Amino acid sequence: MKKIAITLLAGMMLIGNAAVAADKSAQIPNYKFDKIAHLSCKEAWIQADKSVDKAFAMIETMTVYLLKQRTQQFPDDQEAGNKFGKGIDARCKSDPDQLMLSAVDGSLREVLRP
Repeated sequence: MKKIAITLLAGMMLIGNAAVAADKSAQIPNYKFDKIAHLSCKEAWIQADKSVDKAFAMIETMTVYLLKQRTQQFPDDQEAGNKFGKGIDARCKSDPDQLMLSAVDGSLREVLRP
């Protein structure tokens, strides 16, 4: 999962049309899936305090859950990470009120598609 971090973080900086530099001194919460699964893209960005690092932690939590449900692994290449991050970014920009989980799931499905 860490291999997709750079691309995903770059994409997350654009969510909500707000480019915000990552605050390295911020404490990154350990998000629980059941506490964030109901959030829209917009709500997730707000709950993450518009912190790229916190938003990535949410996406990582959702992605790990989805991969476990499918008993699959994330592809180990940069192209997959780029596609995943850009997919989430595009989905959240096109519909900020959709569930973040839906944006993550849709992007993940595209990456995992053979």
